[in-house]
Amino acid sequence: MKKPEPINELLSEGSLGSLLTRSRFLQQLTRTVHPYLDPTLKNHCQVANFRDNVLVLQVNTPARSTRLRYQVPELINALRQVPELSGLRKIDIHIAPVDQVSTPVLNVRPSPSGQTISVINETANQLNDDGLKAALLRLSRNMNKKPASS
Repeated sequence: MKKPEPINELLSEGSLGSLLTRSRFLQQLTRTVHPYLDPTLKNHCQVANFRDNVLVLQVNTPARSTRLRYQVPELINALRQVPELSGLRKIDIHIAPVDQVSTPVLNVRPSPSGQTISVINETANQLNDDGLKAALLRLSRNMNKKPASS
């Protein structure tokens, strides 16, 4: 039986290792670019790619894309002063909306207050319609029951 390999060796080998290295490189570039961005864009912009001296920035809305496009000429000049980006030719901007993570909807109803149950009982007792009266009394009884804990 083969001995398990340490996780750091697995992460440093093959395509997974190169993907991890590339991801770290792009994160570092994002940290390098952020100080040159308008403060309102920093939390909404990241480096998506850097290849052939073209920097690809990703923003999450069209409005931020437009704002960033106005800054591109100054941004290119400023970033060319950074050693890793000295050959920068162009900046492309892509819009990639952040997926909204939907939180699961829990099927939990709030417990009715004692006052609510009392109002339902009083209403039921004042009714002449026996069917409606019975339904409201059943409802108030069911509201009094505590849900079974799992």
